[in-house]
Amino acid sequence: MIEVVNLSKYFYSNNTKKVVFEDVNFALEEGDFISLTGESGCGKTTLIKIIAGIENPSDGYIVYDGIKPNLFKDNFISSFRNKNIGFVFQTFELIESISVMDNILMPVYLAGGSISKYKERAKEILRYVGMEDYTHSDVRILSGGQKQRIALARALVMNPKYIFADEPTANLDEKNALEIVKLLETINKEMNVGIIFITHRIDVIKFSNKLAHIKEGKLFVKENGEFVRDN
Repeated sequence: MIEVVNLSKYFYSNNTKKVVFEDVNFALEEGDFISLTGESGCGKTTLIKIIAGIENPSDGYIVYDGIKPNLFKDNFISSFRNKNIGFVFQTFELIESISVMDNILMPVYLAGGSISKYKERAKEILRYVGMEDYTHSDVRILSGGQKQRIALARALVMNPKYIFADEPTANLDEKNALEIVKLLETINKEMNVGIIFITHRIDVIKFSNKLAHIKEGKLFVKENGEFVRDN
């Protein structure tokens, strides 16, 4: 479980404090599907970057599986992120100069893992996302929907507990967007992977077990249709 405790992000401009969000509290458990919504610029992407240990909070802290590390001064966070969190972005973030397989294995390279060990896992995940025929393909020949499936496979290759999806359907047509939404729902249910999905799509919100909404610097959380926390 990832626990977010009294998290705030702010900055100063012309000696004036500008609050992105403040006193955010919620938990992401394995098997959760959290839709994170809010107006553009409200801090949704900043929030998941902080939770992942990529960006520094102004106040507050994160507890990872019961451990509260010394933020950004402890290798625990980067190790936890590499082993437990997969990322999916709206712009795919694939490397077009290398093959589909090498793209999927990139998290393994970065974590210093065994490539031979994870190659079989990568092939299994490619079958799971319906892209087994593209193992050695050039990424540049793929459509947007296919690229996002490869990005999902990359996010899954190290068998993460969580996936952070930052508007992964924003650059897709409606047909491919629906397919990605359904695939993430399947991953959530069949693999028990906890998902935070930044979105404005009603179809995503409908099957989420938690809804987190940022408004005017505050986070409001609904669980099973009821507010469980109002910050």
